[in-house]
Amino acid sequence: MRKKCLRVCTLSLAAGGLVLLSGCQLTVVEARRTPVVQEEPLTVMIPETYVYDGVEYVGFVGERCYYLGPDHVWLVADRERLMRFRGYERVHPDWRTHATRNELYRKPPPKTPGPLKKDNKKKDDKKD
Repeated sequence: MRKKCLRVCTLSLAAGGLVLLSGCQLTVVEARRTPVVQEEPLTVMIPETYVYDGVEYVGFVGERCYYLGPDHVWLVADRERLMRFRGYERVHPDWRTHATRNELYRKPPPKTPGPLKKDNKKKDDKKD
């Protein structure tokens, strides 16, 4: 048993020595990936009906779930909100019959402000 272990150790040391003496160099190259972000065009989607799920107002447009965010703007629901609504839906399978018609919250999301317009009128050009 001892001779067998000695042979295995000797063989591994010899192999390691050959690798060191052979002049092989290993370099580790870290691959860098830049994330590709594809922005969807901003489309304003406002649900026709909505329901209160116990935490917030939720509505659907097609297959997409929206929730009523700050300033009464409809935002796309994240996974957590969707899972909470699915739990509500299990308890209330007839939620669509009790949904409220959306007449109050039809506000589109705010647009990003553009560049400020300069006033071309000069104060000195006033006519008396």
